[in-house]
Order: sequence, then structure tokens, then C-alpha cells
Amino acid sequence: MGLFTLEGTIAIPLLQQMESLIVRGADEKKFDTQTGWKSLFGAGDFESSMEEQYGLNYPGEVLERYEERCGGGIEQERALGLALAENKMLLEESMFVGAQYPNFIRKIKNHTEQDFYLTCVMYLLSEKVEEQGKFYQKILQHDYKETKEAVFAAFVLQEHPKAWDFVKPLFIRFLGNGRTLRAYGNHGLYAWVLQMYADKIQKCRTKDMYVLKALLELCNKFVKEGTPAWEHLKNAGYSRQELIYLNLILRGAVWSLETPDKKSITIERMALFGLKELINAKEIEDPGLLPFCESLLKDYESYDIHIDGAEGILSSLIGNVHIRDRQMYQYLYGIKKDRRLPEDWFYLDFSDKESCEVSKWMEQEQFTKLFSVSLYSQESVNIDLWFDNYQGYTGKRYEELFWKMPDFYVKDVFRLLVKQNKIDMVKLLEEYAEDEKHMPAETLKNKWSIMKGHIGSVARYLTSHEVYLFWEAFDRYYGICQLDGFFGYRNVVLDAVKVQSYGYRFQNMKFKEEILSVEEQAKLFDWVELMVYREMPQEYEKFLYNFLLMYGVRKNFPEDSVSLFHFIKEDVGESERNRLYREYFSTDEWEAFRKKENERREQIKKERRQEELQTFRKQICADIQSSQDMYGIQDAIARHLSRLYSEREKAEICLELLDSYLEKDCKVKKRTAGRLADHIVDLFAHGALEWKTVQEIINKMEVVADECGKD
Repeated sequence: MGLFTLEGTIAIPLLQQMESLIVRGADEKKFDTQTGWKSLFGAGDFESSMEEQYGLNYPGEVLERYEERCGGGIEQERALGLALAENKMLLEESMFVGAQYPNFIRKIKNHTEQDFYLTCVMYLLSEKVEEQGKFYQKILQHDYKETKEAVFAAFVLQEHPKAWDFVKPLFIRFLGNGRTLRAYGNHGLYAWVLQMYADKIQKCRTKDMYVLKALLELCNKFVKEGTPAWEHLKNAGYSRQELIYLNLILRGAVWSLETPDKKSITIERMALFGLKELINAKEIEDPGLLPFCESLLKDYESYDIHIDGAEGILSSLIGNVHIRDRQMYQYLYGIKKDRRLPEDWFYLDFSDKESCEVSKWMEQEQFTKLFSVSLYSQESVNIDLWFDNYQGYTGKRYEELFWKMPDFYVKDVFRLLVKQNKIDMVKLLEEYAEDEKHMPAETLKNKWSIMKGHIGSVARYLTSHEVYLFWEAFDRYYGICQLDGFFGYRNVVLDAVKVQSYGYRFQNMKFKEEILSVEEQAKLFDWVELMVYREMPQEYEKFLYNFLLMYGVRKNFPEDSVSLFHFIKEDVGESERNRLYREYFSTDEWEAFRKKENERREQIKKERRQEELQTFRKQICADIQSSQDMYGIQDAIARHLSRLYSEREKAEICLELLDSYLEKDCKVKKRTAGRLADHIVDLFAHGALEWKTVQEIINKMEVVADECGKD
């Protein structure tokens, strides 16, 4: 509703309940007689009706019994009187019994000498012109001291022809430098004034109207810092937070062509600017701003028009939130889950004892989580001071949590302490090994199960030298093969060097040269080799092969790598062996190997060629043997020649056989002779035959007609 300043003056819920009771009992025909009266209080959204809450069923009964049922204070009297006044045209005799109505009016009149608000009510209720004029003069002559009095006077005089002349100086004073209320919770009052008198304000050209015009501008523009409207209101005593609040909450209160739509990017930018300013304020001026900020978070959770690519207001606020006001912090923390607010909004510096004050309203588990995530988010802190403050506010040392709480945020702090050498995991392992000697298994488990989880959150991953030292100690105590069982995870060692359990298992291996010395890398190799041999023996040679080809292996392990090379070189495939030779042979050895390898390949190539030619000869001979006569033999040879093109050796085999058969019978059918000539000339063109050979073959042929048969 936004009438906070009037809530202690008039019992507004009772006013609205009484108006509802009157309207529901009125003759519908009378609704048409209602004037253009603009109520300051609206219809309201009360929780229960007059009948339900107080058991009062008609207006007269309310007037008679309100003191015993509703409370008999002046606020109730004003509310009921105003309800009668605003709905005077709807009142009927049937709503009252006997003297209920006149008795109540008499009571109001008796109080008007001491009560300004009842004077205003009687101005509206008076039936006689003379009496109304008397109350009108009292309103004009009243010594105004508060903004709410000025607005209430404007409200009751709204239909008087000279109202503007009277209220204008009151508005200039009491909405300007003489203001006696804060804007927060009173936006309904501002909205009523600006809606009621917008035309008058716009048309007035005097300098003393700057503040009212600036207030009107708040309804339909994004009023930014430094603009004339902003400066006028600032000089009139409006704070930065009030201006942000009014600019957002009065949007559209007075219609204008310039008023931006709620879904426009202008309004989205207004909301973003306002929310950023209020959330980051050093001090919030009014508690009402807290739910106001929540409403902005809700309304602009998703943008209709994305601002700089952001889909909603939370995205726009990334990296721009630092909550300093404790009220704001507590309120936003309470709605964090519902509004899905980022965790990092709430990180605190707990080296400052003032930050620890949040423990007074938080549950201890909440405080511990906040303390933990805040600590883990810091780049450099005095951890001892943080822990001292934690103990001061909780009565417990934080380190005790490592034995009691398995939560992820406690694990994060454990990792941080290991990284900063505040926790020695090797000493913890030594303590565990000692306990293992003397404690029953169940007792050991109860003591160490949570701590082992914290150790595992660090030591399962070989990302630091501290973890290597833990593995080294573990190897001494139990053997590296037991590491998986200790942590309850498989392939801890293999995962550390990126040995995959599928696909290209060993091609991405890394032996942590960035954190380990050469000697330590050699030790890590021993562990990995052992695990590969145990877990995937069929892949052992592949592992060694890929290791030997890793960058820097030969340089870092000159003797061991060469020895390993000679160990596996005969157990890998030819292409893998050649890669190893290229990596591990000297230049002379490599050149000698290449020469020998080339000779071997050439010999293999020759042998394969001879086998191919022999097979070819057998194929031709088989075709010849299956031919029925000399002409069939010639056709068979011609068919094979047609496929050879530039293959000299195969062509020579064909021509050798052709020549031998031409010696026996030189007659060749015309069609076959043409084919032979074409193929022989083709072979000549491709360089497979000499021209002399072509001539000799053709000269031996005696061409006969195709229909001729053999004698």
C-alpha cells in the first residue's frame, strides 16, 4: 500500500473492512452515483472481513460496538469516520438501527477541536453547507507540521475548486526541504499526490516547482545521478537510496508516453543499478529496502532483453557484489536458497571479529560451512588467527572437525592446510600405522574413517610434492599396491600418470616432472610399472614402449632407458621397433640400420615381383592350354596384352609366347591381328616395347580373313 506514515494515525485495515461492509450492503444502483473520488487508501487486501474477525455484521453494529470489539482508540475512530465519509453516497437507513449513526457523528464532532484528522473527516461527512464551511476553514487555518497532514488535507479537499491553490505550497514545503517522512514504505502517498496533481505540476512554470517536477520525472524516466532531477531532489534532502527506491517503485505511477515498459532494457538497467547500489551499500537506511531488494531479484531473475549477454540480474551482478551492511547480509543469507544466490556473495573475512558476529544468528553448522568456504576462497590469510576467532565464537578448535565432519567444505580446508604445510600427512600416516598395531579393527575404523576420507581427498591425486612424500611413506609401511585399498578407490597410481583403462591407454602419460625430481620420477615409474604388470599384464610391453618414447625420458634416464630399449625391442611390432631405433640408435647406427633395412626391403620386393611374374605366366599358359586352336591361343594372348599398358616384364612374357606360336603357324585372323597390333603399339607408346620388336612381330604375321578356319 505504501502509506507507512499513516498506519499509526489511521487504523487502515479497519477502514478497509468497514468500506467493504458498506459496499457489500449497498444498493447496486447507487454505484452509478459515485463521483470520481480518488481514494488514498484503496480497497485493501485485508486478511479477514469485519464479520469474520470481529463478529460485526452491519455498519451500525460496528459504530456501536467497535470500542469493545475493535479497540477504542482514536485511530479506530478516524478509520470508521473516514469509511463513512468516502462511501457517504452508498449509505442507507437500513444499515443502521436507531441512533447508531448520529451518536457516532456526535462523538466525532466532540473530538474535532483536538484532532485535525477528525476535522477533515467531518468536512466530508457534513451535510450542511454552513457546517462544512466551518470545517473547511479549520483545515485552511491548521498549523501544518508534518507531511502526512499536508497530504491528508489534499486528500479530503480533492474535489474543492480551490484545492490546488491551497495544497501547492504545502507540497512544495512538505515534499521538499520540510519533509517529515522517509520515502521508504510511503510510495503510495507519493503516487497518490503525483497521480492526482500531475497535470497541475506539469503546467506550473515557477522555480519553486523543481522538486515536484523532479518527483514526477521519477515516475517515467531512469533518473541518473548528476541529472537536473537528481540534483534537485538531492538538494531537497532526498538521499541516494531514497532516489533509487522511488525511481523504481514509482515507475508508471503516472502514465506518460515516456514511461518505459517493465520489460524494456531501460527498466532492466534501472533495476540492475538500483540493486547493485543497495546490496553494496555500507549502511541500509531502512529495513524496508531488504524485501524491496528481494523483489528486484525475483522480478528480474530472467531478462526479457539480455543486458551485455547476461540472461538475468544475477548474471549481471557477477563480480559486482560486496555486502557490507549486516542487516542486508542476514536478510539475503536467509533467502539465499530460494533465490539461488551465489555462495561467494556471503564469503567473509573471519580474521575480523566483527565478521564472526554472524555466528550469533546462524546455526553452528551453517557458521562452520560459511567459515570453511570463506577460508578456502582466500588467496592468503593468517589461518591461525582465523582458527582462534572460530574457537572464540564456537568454543571449539576447527582442527577437531577433521575427525568428526566428512563434509566437502571441511575437506577443502584440510587440503588448504596441507598445501600451506599446516598439516603433515606423513605424520598422520605414522600415527595411523601405530594405532593399527594396538587398536581393534572396529575402534581403528571409528577413529580414522573420517580422517582417512580427508587424507584421501588430497593424497589420491598426485598434484603436489606433499602427496608424493605420503605415497613414499605408504610404500615403506604397506607397499604401494595397497594404496587403492587404503583409499577405497581403484587405479590411484595409474590415474596419477594418466594411464587409461580403455582406448589409447599409455599415450598421454605424465610423470609429474613439474613437481618431482628425476630420482622421484624414477620411483614413480617403478610404482606404475608394478601396477601395470599386476593389473594389465597383457599391456606391459605397450606401456614400456610408450614410456620410452615420452619426451625427456632418454635425457633424464640415459642408462635405464637404453637398457629398457634393448629389453623390449624384439618384443614389439616392426613399426614400433623402428620408432624405438630412431630414438635410441646413434646417428651411425641409425644410418646403418636404414641401409640394411632398405636392402632387405628391395630384396623382398624383387622376390615378390618374380613370384608375381611366375603366377602371370602360369595364368597365360593355362588359358593357352584351354584354347581349341591356334586362333584361340592368339586371342588368349591378345586378351592378356590388353590389360598390361606399361608393364614391360609381363608384356615380354606375352610376346615371347606369341612369338613361339607364330613360328609354328604365322596365320592370324584379321580381327585378332588388329587387336594384337593395337595392344603392341599401345605398349610401345607407354615405353614397354622397342619399335624394332613391334616391327618384328607384325612382320611375322600372315593375316587371313576372319571366317577362315585352320587347315
